[in-house]
Amino acid sequence: MFDSGTVSMGVFWFSLALITAGLAQQKNRNRLIWFVAGLFLGPLATALVVVWDPPESERSGVGDSIRRYRAARAAQRSREA
Repeated sequence: MFDSGTVSMGVFWFSLALITAGLAQQKNRNRLIWFVAGLFLGPLATALVVVWDPPESERSGVGDSIRRYRAARAAQRSREA
């Protein structure tokens, strides 16, 4: 049904997707998204992760957004007063 070349290519492609996910995690990117990209794009996804610089800052959580909103509202109130 499958020859050894097809199986070894599939193992290589899956392994490359795992490597891509690991590299993405090291650069503060979403590991799952890059794993899936690695499955579909293979070496191209790996090259993109390696070449692109990591994001400036990590994604902020909901708590950070609330703090920024409250600080902006407080600054606006102080300007109005």
